[in-house]
Amino acid sequence: MCTTALISIIMPVYNSEKYIDEAIQSILNQAYKNFELIVVEDGSEDKTYEKLKLYDDARIRIIKNQYNIGLAASLNRAMKLAKGKYIARMDADDLCIKNRFSIQVRFLEENPNIDICGSFISRINYVGEVFRKKSVVPIKNRRIKATTMVSPAIYHPTVIFRAQTIQSYKITYDESFLLAQDFDLWSRLVFNEDIIFHNIPKVLLKYRDIQSKEEKYKRNYKQGILANKIRIRMLQNLGIENEGRQNQFNKLFQSNSLSKREILRIIIVVRKINQSTKQLFSAYPQINQLKVIYILGFTGCVLLMFREKLYRNLNAVKVLEVMVLCVRNYKLRRSSILWLDTFRK
Repeated sequence: MCTTALISIIMPVYNSEKYIDEAIQSILNQAYKNFELIVVEDGSEDKTYEKLKLYDDARIRIIKNQYNIGLAASLNRAMKLAKGKYIARMDADDLCIKNRFSIQVRFLEENPNIDICGSFISRINYVGEVFRKKSVVPIKNRRIKATTMVSPAIYHPTVIFRAQTIQSYKITYDESFLLAQDFDLWSRLVFNEDIIFHNIPKVLLKYRDIQSKEEKYKRNYKQGILANKIRIRMLQNLGIENEGRQNQFNKLFQSNSLSKREILRIIIVVRKINQSTKQLFSAYPQINQLKVIYILGFTGCVLLMFREKLYRNLNAVKVLEVMVLCVRNYKLRRSSILWLDTFRK
């Protein structure tokens, strides 16, 4: 079986002078050598382009935009130029694990039914120190598609596509999205039953999280607005047309200060989502944000978790986290059952 297929690695870069060398070096150090690296320099205002020009490697192709056109447009430009059998994503500040592409190509060669493949990640800070060893996402296609109904289920920088799939279905990023481009893309692809996703349950990329709290808040706020629009579109596709319920569900991803009443209203929407995704994909979405149900207190949380079968929306680790949080908030235990009964009336 062929395991030397050409990979086109696409990497848009903008003001990335600080980390671009580390990112490129992690690609050049790959055990898998048959690749082309397409770097789209998107009008940087620092010395990113000057650094890129220093590389003397025939596998590296540098494309310079005349002006800043944005991530989505740069990705589309790179995909049009790609010559490989597979097209892989990479960000300018992340690091590939040495055998990333060997593992992903072998997997795709052995599983010709898989179209889009991602992986787990670890998280590093600005100096490359790991502060979270493993961040996980659903593995199988059905669970990935079900989870995408509410939030992204693939880490974008880990993705590798079959070029044939991109060509056959004319896959492109929506250039009107300055953020959340990946969520928008997945939200459009998951309804195509012929496109199959998979996440390899291994850490194949170190994701650099370098933003300050203020920068992260601003980015998350802007990204959250776009994600909410995408999520509402997904809920509409699932038959949840009520605008109030749509907005209520979005609050689960925006706030950690939900009231008990809001949580119960959200559960009503989750019940509908579960029914729809079970029918569409034979799976339930993973909604880790539901761990806020610990606010209900131990008894109320356990009652709701099993009565509404919310454990289906949480992985084992998150279920354990919920139970630990419940124990820590033991003061709410006595009032939870009375409160739940009052709400039902």
